[in-house]
Amino acid sequence: MLIRGNGKETYLLLHGLRVKRSIKLGDGLTVMPAKASILQAYIIDAASRGLEHTVAKIFLPIVHSQLHVVAADPKSVAVKAWNAIWDGMLLGALFDCGVECNLQSSAPVEELKKGDSLLVTNYNLRGFSLNIPKILTDKETEWVETHYSFARNLLDDWRFQNAVLALSSYRWHTHPRPRLAILWSGIEGLFEVDSEIVFRLSLYISRFLEPQSKKRRMEVFDHCKKLYGHRSKAVHGAKHKGDTTQMVEDSAKLLLRIIRKCVTSRSVPDSKSLIH
Repeated sequence: MLIRGNGKETYLLLHGLRVKRSIKLGDGLTVMPAKASILQAYIIDAASRGLEHTVAKIFLPIVHSQLHVVAADPKSVAVKAWNAIWDGMLLGALFDCGVECNLQSSAPVEELKKGDSLLVTNYNLRGFSLNIPKILTDKETEWVETHYSFARNLLDDWRFQNAVLALSSYRWHTHPRPRLAILWSGIEGLFEVDSEIVFRLSLYISRFLEPQSKKRRMEVFDHCKKLYGHRSKAVHGAKHKGDTTQMVEDSAKLLLRIIRKCVTSRSVPDSKSLIH
């Protein structure tokens, strides 16, 4: 990942998530709508190297939103933009949609013209997909405006950060086995269970998600035990039975639900309080 600072603002161009209006995420950080054209990649000075210009031609037309980063000087812009990569990942995790950033520009993507800067940030080039991007609804936009600052604060806790990384990166692998392993590393890390793992983890998750309803708690408990069995087969190379794609989807939904609960409760799970 390579982020530059030039002037007092920059734009990180995102794939995978579309917003209908600008949403302030923090001081000097706003996610904005974006609509790019393939023609722009041909008329702007993307970079002196042909490779970067080629990457721009491929990825610019599928930019779905942009992070506007503002700071006092170029160095501060570079630091804030580097940290803003986590904001893209956090948004992707909060809506399980895989947000990626491959390009950085000196102007809003709609206004890019000859002489503007358009640079490659990520030579792994993730994010190229023909899938329809996630479009935030009005209700989801309001949820972000209400809760995003708390989600951002939770990134200071390594357990939450690890969970966000797991949910935002599992799609980088095409096979279901590594996907399951990554998702469950995020789930298990939040609860820090080191003995009687299947029972305790299922118990803690069910109590964390459903503290009020015994019936729903039991449903979550049984669901977690079943999913953990698939996780174990994935990690240990055992033969799977059933639809592995569905196993991945169910595990991702579970991790998403736990992450969302962390955000709305403004804390990661306290396993000790979940014992009783």
